[in-house]
Amino acid sequence: MVYLFSLPLFLSCLILTAARPIPRATDYTGGTGQGTYYDTGLTSCGQTYTDSDLIVALSHLFYDSYPGATANPNDNPVCGKKLTAHYQGKSVTVTVADRCTGCAMYDLDFTPTGFQALSDLSVGRISGVVWAFDDSTSAGANPGSNTVPDASSDSSSDSDSTDTEDSDFSSAD
Repeated sequence: MVYLFSLPLFLSCLILTAARPIPRATDYTGGTGQGTYYDTGLTSCGQTYTDSDLIVALSHLFYDSYPGATANPNDNPVCGKKLTAHYQGKSVTVTVADRCTGCAMYDLDFTPTGFQALSDLSVGRISGVVWAFDDSTSAGANPGSNTVPDASSDSSSDSDSTDTEDSDFSSAD
């Protein structure tokens, strides 16, 4: 009798869980979120980097839903795009090379060198990082527009973890 009751309950929970929509970015030109750093290596864009390289990992939510993305992360059209991140009067230009599974939609996970351009490594996590792609050819960009997104569009999460990178192909952590 217990098994007869458990199966319909299990199936109901499974259906409700599977029916949740996958979050998608509403703006593919940039955003506002948190910044963290991670130890690099082989990235989801298929290249190997070191911690001194100026690369960044985008949120898996942003990376996976970027227009033109396929099941092969190495072929994602966002790979190689340059963006500039701003934080408390400092800025750094980095190249997209990885995806971050622990990041909220507009969060960025930098190499230690990239993060240090914005803040001391001992801080670990910074909130209110405003960033935008450097070219007007990014998906959803208005031609000729290269403005920094409004800080009120912050979609970052409040987590105390320093290192949120969990790339499909890197051995971070």
